[in-house]
Amino acid sequence: MAKSFTKSKREKVLYLIVLLWLLVGLAAIYKGSNLSELAAYFAALSPFVIGYIYGETKRPSDKEN
Repeated sequence: MAKSFTKSKREKVLYLIVLLWLLVGLAAIYKGSNLSELAAYFAALSPFVIGYIYGETKRPSDKEN
């Protein structure tokens, strides 16, 4: 069987978020959306992602981290 790409839950979440933001950004550019408004959307979501990653760093939800 193939090994997991990473065992770290934080790293998996980070990769997922970056991928989603990349896809949303490319879709917005393709559709001709206002990128300033999109940047505000990303800036509004960033503290939640940063808070989750920081929280997992300080007190992991499982013992595998």
